[in-house]
Amino acid sequence: MPPLEVWEKYQIKDDFLDDAKHSAQGCTGCHSGVELAADKPAAHEGLVRDPIEDRGNELCGGCHSAIFNDYETSIHYTQAGYGDMLLQRSGAAELTADMELALSENCTKCHTTCGQCHISRPFALEGGFISGGGHIFRPPSQTNNCTACHGSRISEEFKGSREGYDPDTHYLSGMTCFGCHSASEIHGDGTQYTHRYDVAELNTCASSGCHDSLESNMYHDNHVGLVQCQVCHSQDYKVCYECHAGDGLQFPSRIDFRIGLNPKKSAERPENYVLLRHIPIHPDTYTNYDVTLDNFDSMPTWKYASPHNIRLNTPRTASCAVCHSDTLENPSVFLTEDYIQSLITEGVMVSEELAANADVVVPEIPGMGG
Repeated sequence: MPPLEVWEKYQIKDDFLDDAKHSAQGCTGCHSGVELAADKPAAHEGLVRDPIEDRGNELCGGCHSAIFNDYETSIHYTQAGYGDMLLQRSGAAELTADMELALSENCTKCHTTCGQCHISRPFALEGGFISGGGHIFRPPSQTNNCTACHGSRISEEFKGSREGYDPDTHYLSGMTCFGCHSASEIHGDGTQYTHRYDVAELNTCASSGCHDSLESNMYHDNHVGLVQCQVCHSQDYKVCYECHAGDGLQFPSRIDFRIGLNPKKSAERPENYVLLRHIPIHPDTYTNYDVTLDNFDSMPTWKYASPHNIRLNTPRTASCAVCHSDTLENPSVFLTEDYIQSLITEGVMVSEELAANADVVVPEIPGMGG
């Protein structure tokens, strides 16, 4: 058997070879293929790119059983929520084959496994080893993992990379994603949640241990418990009107700021007024999959938002009139029927969105007394 030329080989860093726990099985022990094959095509026959997908319990779960078992029900792994949304908007009793195809080609392709956070970039973003040299098992990289997926909104907001906006104050202080988002939140806790804001381990400003005791002042005294922290301390943020799938909405995203009624009210999020972000959905989004959304208006298209662009001082902290008035010089920042109608007239949204958002629009601009 002739030896492979150097350019035919894959280079593995010594760091991986020295990691006895992870390198013991060799390449084929995890990825299959043909060991000691004479050429690349033969060596790659039967190759499995992500063995964790099919053998995760055996490979990762062998040492990390508790984490792996919880992760199998986590939102990162299951992408739960998309199917429920499609069922509710369609009015169907169960997912059809057409719906499953629509979800797999547009929504759940962002599903990720252990290796796509701890070894490589996510496959949905073309993968690639983070270390540049091979299988080095490490904590996720904020740039190559977290914001590689959560980039178009969160990364831009957090780092202040959008022109005219400042970085989040937490970013400037040196905090990373893991300063707020714990491993138990990301890995899951064994419960299969259908929405990220339902996750029990999800931090809020008050529960983080950082802001559980607020300075007493007229603003906090009048707003805490009634108004989400981000209403005052977020900068403007991106809202989406262009669909990721099908034809549907085709209007570019824009920078906006909309306060609405809380659709996720709970003991952890008791506020009446919160920030809302428009999601890119349209009655015709899945028609090319023969899926119709006959029950489109059964849930809002403006969803609970928590922008990652926090500042102590923002346009909302400049004056009470920013929120508590509606004039030509100072137009309302609340999500109202009039605002939705203006977007419908502009062609940005469809008329069905009036009914869809009836529960989150603010019927009357609150006065200084709330």
